[in-house]
Amino acid sequence: MKRFILTSMVILSQITPAWAMEPEKIMKKSSLSSHYAGKDRKSRMALLIYHNSVPKPSKKIFTLLRKDINDGGKQKYLLYFTYPREIKKASFLVHKYIVEDDYRRLFLPASNTVLMISGHQKQCAFMGSDFSSEDITGRHHQKDDHILLGNETITISTQKAEKKYETYLVESIPTTREDKTSKTKSWIDRDTYLPVKIEFYNHENQLYKFYEVMQIESIDGYPTAVKHRMTSPLEGTHTILILDLKNTRYNLGVDEDIFVEASLFEPPEIVLN
Repeated sequence: MKRFILTSMVILSQITPAWAMEPEKIMKKSSLSSHYAGKDRKSRMALLIYHNSVPKPSKKIFTLLRKDINDGGKQKYLLYFTYPREIKKASFLVHKYIVEDDYRRLFLPASNTVLMISGHQKQCAFMGSDFSSEDITGRHHQKDDHILLGNETITISTQKAEKKYETYLVESIPTTREDKTSKTKSWIDRDTYLPVKIEFYNHENQLYKFYEVMQIESIDGYPTAVKHRMTSPLEGTHTILILDLKNTRYNLGVDEDIFVEASLFEPPEIVLN
């Protein structure tokens, strides 16, 4: 009997580490890895938006600038669009908070207006893509309650290859009711803590969109998802988000003072170069 108990304890000690980490800690580490790497970041990015009936995607190119005010806490973002011509000079400013609603402003040069993106709009389509503005800038992990569902090996397929990931599977439910999303399921890579797959469910418990990472590269020493895919099965659309590797850098010493509404009209030099 003692031998059985001892053996059981040894087995448990071997399997416990995968389950020992609390889901809140997993999602915190995932947030740090995916949205807080470095003190700041600048990336040139492209949205390729596909509709099932149209073989050629529409393309939108922008520069993203990010500044961390507190590691794992408040952040500021500035996005500036350069293509296509009809949205050139459009810009988007975000002050991301921990619990309260984020500050989000969108400047549309065609009408010379600044739109306030309120809390219930943050999960709507961003610039006609399958990504929302919250997907682009990230959702703070403290805005959800998390449940660890288990560990799972998943395979993500692209046109070029298949990639297997050993993941934590975490279900997240908003602490305050959201208009669009009732819950998400996230597969977090156990090596990099980057989310490699996320499923989004509406209040009818329908899978209304899902995210997959298509490529991860090390940039300035930080594992970075450089190619992402968001699919909306109910709409018959999907969007691929690509980072320009040559124009993505961390720790540039970005000044916090540029993340103000005036920069929507006159973007700072660092965004334009």
